[in-house]
Amino acid sequence: MTTNIATGILIPADMDKQPHVVPIAGVDDIQCHVGGFIDAVTTDVDHVEFGVENARDFVLVGYVHDEGLLLDMPTNHRATVMFQRHVVGDVVVLSGTNPVTENYDGDNYDVPHWYAQRVLDGTLDWVIANAMDTTDMIHDAIELALTDGLFSQEDIAMVMEIMEAHADGEPIDPEDREVVNMVLMTCVVYSKGRSIGAIPMYDERGWELMEDVLTNGITDEMLEDFLGNGGQ
Repeated sequence: MTTNIATGILIPADMDKQPHVVPIAGVDDIQCHVGGFIDAVTTDVDHVEFGVENARDFVLVGYVHDEGLLLDMPTNHRATVMFQRHVVGDVVVLSGTNPVTENYDGDNYDVPHWYAQRVLDGTLDWVIANAMDTTDMIHDAIELALTDGLFSQEDIAMVMEIMEAHADGEPIDPEDREVVNMVLMTCVVYSKGRSIGAIPMYDERGWELMEDVLTNGITDEMLEDFLGNGGQ
C-alpha cells in the first residue's frame, strides 16, 4: 500500500529555532512533532494579501498539542500571527485544500511553495518583530493613560478582557470591538501627543483637544510648534 507523504512545516515555539520542512505521512508523525495528542486550528490564506500572482487561496491547518494550554506550553508567536489566535507549543502546519478539487476535505496536503518560502525565509519573524514593537508601544500608551487618569483601571481591565477572549478564538461583538479600538486609539494618540507636547497632561478640560486630535490627527503645525520650542 502506498503512503501519501505531505510536505509540512514545523513551527517551533522557541523563537531561537527556525521553522523547517517536515514530511508527514500520518497522525503519528504529527504527534511526534507536537509532543502528544493533537487538535487543529485553521485559517484561510488569501494569496492576494501576500502579493502573489498565479496562485490559489488555501486553508492552512495547524496541528497543536490538544492540552497545550493546560500544560502551560510557551506561546508560539509565529503560529499566533499565522492563525490570529493564541497558539502554544510546537505546531505542524499543512494545507487542508485538495489541489485537484480545491476543496477543504479534511485530508493533509503540501503547503504551497510560495507560502512555505515566506515562512522559511524569515518574513514571518520580521512580521512578528514589528507586531511586538507595536504591542510594546500600545502597552506603554495604556500605562501612560492609566497614570494620567485618562482611563480607569476598570475601563482598561474591560478592554484587556475582550482582547484576551479574542486571542483565545472567541468572537467579539461589533460594539465591543468599536469600544476597544477607540480606547486603544485614544491611548496611542494621547501618548504620541504628550510626547511631542501637542496634548497637555490630561485634565477634565482635555477632552476637547483629545477629540480634535483623534479626528484630525497630529498636524504638521503641532510638530513645527514642538520642534520650534526645542522639544519641550
